[in-house]
Amino acid sequence: ENNPAIAEQSIGFQTLPNPFSGELTIAFDLPESGKTKLVLLDLTGQFQFFEKESWLERGCQKVVWNTEDLSAGSYFVGLKTAENGWVWRKVVLVR
Repeated sequence: ENNPAIAEQSIGFQTLPNPFSGELTIAFDLPESGKTKLVLLDLTGQFQFFEKESWLERGCQKVVWNTEDLSAGSYFVGLKTAENGWVWRKVVLVR
């Protein structure tokens, strides 16, 4: 069974800055190449951003999302990898 705390540490999952305004950077380090998926959910569980599942090579990855169309508030960023399953991070958007 996957332990989210260990998974978060093993892939160096970061959301920068937090709190954020305008752009949100998601950074992570994949120990192995594989399929990944990134999502941003609001507190009701509705998808606000969705990166289609894609194949990424091992190593450092960075995704930048423009969040100008979102309202201020709390959101959850989810990263799914084949090796670690889902890892979640709470982020706060300020205006």
